[in-house]
Amino acid sequence: MQAVLVVDDDENYRELVVLTLEDECGVLPVHGFAGAAALLRHLDGGGAEPPRLVLLDLHMPDMDGLELMRQIRQRHPGLPVAFLSGAARPEERAACLAAGATAFLQKPAAYPELVHALGELVRSLPGSDPSAASPSVK
Repeated sequence: MQAVLVVDDDENYRELVVLTLEDECGVLPVHGFAGAAALLRHLDGGGAEPPRLVLLDLHMPDMDGLELMRQIRQRHPGLPVAFLSGAARPEERAACLAAGATAFLQKPAAYPELVHALGELVRSLPGSDPSAASPSVK
């Protein structure tokens, strides 16, 4: 089964997103990466099928998300890449979408909003069942 990959340098937020995708959105498998280098090593490792989605933070210390998306697309041109960022300026959001990002989600302050945003994103992916029940916060 194709994995969803989450890249965020904030370990706590990355783990929250991974667990939300697994527990609330029913997505399996989900793998988290601390930065661009770790993700690119994974993608270059070979053997595994391309992921279903890569979810990126925009501002990371080793490489910004927009450049990382470009490098991902060189390896997997049709791969959906979405952003989840809390500090993006409107022009950064527009640049990501213009460069071909599948979606750009603002990091929500409240957990129910995160569950809803990730659920909507997952249901919008090719091959997903759009009529599937919405995730609910336990």
